[in-house]
Amino acid sequence: MEFEQSAVIITGGSKGIGLSIAKVFSELTNRPIVLIARSKTDLESAKSSCLEWGAKEVSTVSVDLTSEEEIQKIDFAKYNPGILVNNA
Repeated sequence: MEFEQSAVIITGGSKGIGLSIAKVFSELTNRPIVLIARSKTDLESAKSSCLEWGAKEVSTVSVDLTSEEEIQKIDFAKYNPGILVNNA
């Protein structure tokens, strides 16, 4: 898969600055978006917003990024990451 088709991974992507960044990518690109945050409820709301803003594909990962154990459980390869916005 080419870089232009790779995913945008946004930590802290369920609200605030992270959600604003997700909005820009939703509106201006066709890249898959992966939102990472702690709250499943906030993530689902953010996912719905991204789809409304034009995102074609949005995945969510509910994880505490302060926990090394939880981070190691994420299979980043399945998302084909190309851009990482480390906002958490």
